[in-house]
Amino acid sequence: MDERDKHLAWRTRDIIAVITEDVDAVTFEVEDGVAYIEGVVPTDEQRQAISKGVRRLDGLTHVITCLATEHVMPPAHEQDKGGLYPAPVARHYHSLS
Repeated sequence: MDERDKHLAWRTRDIIAVITEDVDAVTFEVEDGVAYIEGVVPTDEQRQAISKGVRRLDGLTHVITCLATEHVMPPAHEQDKGGLYPAPVARHYHSLS
């Protein structure tokens, strides 16, 4: 990784850290001016903000994101009995990318 990529990686990390509380849930790498970002964030707003913020960084040629939004399913007794939900699941990840 050259110095430019290291600088862009630090800037990417800063953007992710400001937008989401769980920095460890999002991984990233910058290689040859391309940012690769993937992980899980709590809201669609955070997902979009990370993508937009990183895309604004000068020096990046491309930004490739694969961010999912975490959705917590309601308790079994509150689920629709019409079969819209599968058997009880603690968490369900829904990718909007």
